[in-house]
Amino acid sequence: MMKIKHGLVLGLLLCGFSVAEEKVRVEKVRVACIGDSITYGKGIENREADSYPARLQVLLGDGYEVRNFGSSGRGVIKSSKRGKGWRAFIKQDEYVQSLEFLPDVVVCNLGINDMDAYRSGHAAEFVPDYLELLHAYRELPSHPRIFIWTKLAPLYPANKCHKWDTAFVMRADLERVAKATGAVGLDLFSPLVCRPGLFQSDGIHPNTKGQEVIARETFKRIKPYLNGDFGGLKLPYVYSDHMVLQRGKELCFQGTANPGEPVAVRFAGKSGKAVADENGRWEIRLPEMKAGGPYLLEFQSPDKTVRFEDVMVGEVWIAAGQSNMELPLKMCWGGKKEIARSDNPDLRLLDYRRTVRKGKVSFSEEELARCTPEKFYEGNWAVSSPESTADFSGVAWFFAKQLQQELGVPVGIVHVAIGGAPCEAFISEASLRANPLLLPEVADNGCWLDNPAISEWTRGRARLQLKNWLEHPATAMPGHPFQPTFLYRAAIQPLEQFPIRGVIWYQGESNATATDGMKALPEDWARAGLETLIADWRRQFAQGDFPFYFVQLPDFAKHNWMAFREMQREVSKEVPNTGMAVTIDVGDPRTVHPKNKRPVGDRLARLALAKTYGKSIPYSGPRFKAFRVEGATARVSFDFSDGLRPAKGTEVSGFELAGKDGIYHPARATIEDGAVVLRSEKVSHPVALRYGWAPNPGCNLVNAAGLPASPFRAGVR
Repeated sequence: MMKIKHGLVLGLLLCGFSVAEEKVRVEKVRVACIGDSITYGKGIENREADSYPARLQVLLGDGYEVRNFGSSGRGVIKSSKRGKGWRAFIKQDEYVQSLEFLPDVVVCNLGINDMDAYRSGHAAEFVPDYLELLHAYRELPSHPRIFIWTKLAPLYPANKCHKWDTAFVMRADLERVAKATGAVGLDLFSPLVCRPGLFQSDGIHPNTKGQEVIARETFKRIKPYLNGDFGGLKLPYVYSDHMVLQRGKELCFQGTANPGEPVAVRFAGKSGKAVADENGRWEIRLPEMKAGGPYLLEFQSPDKTVRFEDVMVGEVWIAAGQSNMELPLKMCWGGKKEIARSDNPDLRLLDYRRTVRKGKVSFSEEELARCTPEKFYEGNWAVSSPESTADFSGVAWFFAKQLQQELGVPVGIVHVAIGGAPCEAFISEASLRANPLLLPEVADNGCWLDNPAISEWTRGRARLQLKNWLEHPATAMPGHPFQPTFLYRAAIQPLEQFPIRGVIWYQGESNATATDGMKALPEDWARAGLETLIADWRRQFAQGDFPFYFVQLPDFAKHNWMAFREMQREVSKEVPNTGMAVTIDVGDPRTVHPKNKRPVGDRLARLALAKTYGKSIPYSGPRFKAFRVEGATARVSFDFSDGLRPAKGTEVSGFELAGKDGIYHPARATIEDGAVVLRSEKVSHPVALRYGWAPNPGCNLVNAAGLPASPFRAGVR
């Protein structure tokens, strides 16, 4: 970015002098900070020294010239007025002056002053007006690098706009502007949120300390782009010795390096090259491969070579969710025997585990420092052995073991589950914003811990764990695994387009009921979370509608999970290439963490083997099809109904009938001609029925394969 006066160099060469023989005048890099009153430094006593552009000058040093072109009250929308004057920055003297400055770098903070116009019918003008503004800078002969704040500063209660969600709704437009112009998006929200001490009494303008925070955040984010130092060749966490790459799919290797650096990859006799772009990103694709190995995987840049040994090609799955997916094999029934015989060179495990404690604890200062997407997890691939399986997910182990045995190829499974995590922690912000039911969880100008749209239990546990920071918020607010989007950014986003076969998912306890366990949370909200998660991950991996198999919540006496189980059943029917493992028979009425995980992994594996790999094996229990009323009886038919029988005892249990009064009564069930016939002395003309509709229902209908029927209800609700 540092430039030498071309005319001077040419003159020296014509006069017979070399550059080395003559001191060449180096031109400073010009940085233009444009924006509104936050950039200007409104309310700062010594604005010339303490505004963020002034502090940025100190941080960048003598090789840079930083100028403040902030103008109070300015925005983007050209038709907006401030009193009798135009509000748009493009119509101000500071705009003209900033162009005349011929900047090499532009840092733009605009948008907060557009909220009124945005809300009152001018939203459609925001993007084109912003593009026009930035286009003028892009056309300058200096061709500046442009940075824009895509996440605007938080607003505090003293400001009238504090409760508006406009700033969050605008984020999508700001991101579109950045993408269209090649600008780098910056985050002004995260370093300032939950820190009212950094703001003046008006709740909108940072004080001197706040301006210093903005300067340091700006410096940290733009410095790599200015000096071209992104830390050299780096790879996502999924790469290590003993890893597994997906067979039968084009291999996509991605990572970062310094801009302009060439990167080469060599693997199993194949090779590819790429050059890191101006954002430091690179991507190399190699042709699909058959299962096999071990191979050497090598990445090389001019200054660094990274080698991974014992790499296999086979089947790769991700296992995610909350504590029941996280429950280690050593705590499962039969786990000790499984661990003792778990040596298998064709089964590979990546246990990506938290670096902070769980439970009712307050994180230490060291743990708080690790609560970032980059530092929260740690782990490497390991060959299956007693040393690697003991603490690995029991469900994921039973699933992967069965797949490897049936397929006869290497299988790798990436485990990223976190106990207590709500579904929204695994979803990107863009997808949460796009769903009206989920938007309130991120559309808040304050601390997410105070957001009533987020479940009370989630916020309460996070408050306890973040207690030490909340009492002394001297740094930017730490992230948290229960925070919306956090686990997505930590575990899923780094795997962009990494080839996988599919996902197994066991989660829902944190989204099904309120703190007391018996008040069911809204079913449409819970469904929006699961469906959005599936679509979000499929977009992230860019591999079409890959298999997504999930676990229906089991029986548990203390939680009202019936509506959530029904939602899961409906999603499995309506969302393409999904499947649900029914576990209503293998829960524990006394605990939310049942230890019988072998059937859970087995049923997930059956889904994968049958639906993904085409194996001819039973994979579903009886699935409700229809019911027909015949006088005082109801005849219920099922798909996957071969060999209908009670799993225990001599009679089928768990069915109820209701008449026009809507009151349900236990029904006697008999199996006749492949259907279940229901009768109740208290219901003369059934209009509705339900099965397994209780926290711990004791239902027992299975088919010949011993697979259970899902709870359901039908008829008039």
